[in-house]
Amino acid sequence: LAKMELNGISVDKKILEEERKANMDKLDTPIFNFFNVSSISISNCDLFSNATRSYPILLNTVNNSNVFNNRVKTTAYVTGWGHPSAIVLSGTFYNNISNNNVITNDSNGIYLTGYLGGGNMGQGGGVNAYNFIFNNTVHSVRGIEWAVDEDGKTPLPSSFTYGIQVMGAHNDIINNTIYNVYRGIGATQSGNKIIGNVLSRIHGTWYSGNTNDDGGDYAIYATTNSIVKENIISDSNINAS
Repeated sequence: LAKMELNGISVDKKILEEERKANMDKLDTPIFNFFNVSSISISNCDLFSNATRSYPILLNTVNNSNVFNNRVKTTAYVTGWGHPSAIVLSGTFYNNISNNNVITNDSNGIYLTGYLGGGNMGQGGGVNAYNFIFNNTVHSVRGIEWAVDEDGKTPLPSSFTYGIQVMGAHNDIINNTIYNVYRGIGATQSGNKIIGNVLSRIHGTWYSGNTNDDGGDYAIYATTNSIVKENIISDSNINAS
């Protein structure tokens, strides 16, 4: 864990490390949780979380900020549903999410959400726009030999597991590498750019915990007035309904 800056002020890394250790296994307690601020940078951090809604990074109504060069993991098994997504944003504008290595279990990697569900996300937020998501690597450990559940099975990525999911308009999703997830990239509103991404092993099962490869739903999902080009998709089993 290296350095984080909040409005241009560096925070001592020892304090951040103590906060990380304190929050990594608490229910509904994100490790880094920022609400209604701007111009922050989170960089060169190694974050691990293993509790329901204990997102490693949660940015709620945060603008003009940077999340880059971090390793973010949510790979532990949670009993039942509720694996935490790794990097979560809500109500955010003009942020740069770049060069992160994101490793999940049965959850989203980079998630720009319009839902205001549990934890501290109930404070506000919503649509996300004009964010730049560049050169991140995102994958799930589901289906890998060592990633067994409490019954000793190796379930595949489920419909909880999207690589990059964006609820918002006019976001750029460029040159990311995504693999071993149920959906590669999803963008649910208009005017997004999805360019130059590399996607592979898009597959899995609708129900969490299943081991049958019924197929993922989409490698890329986009809506009207979006630009989708120069993406590479390989070695995938797609079964969109």
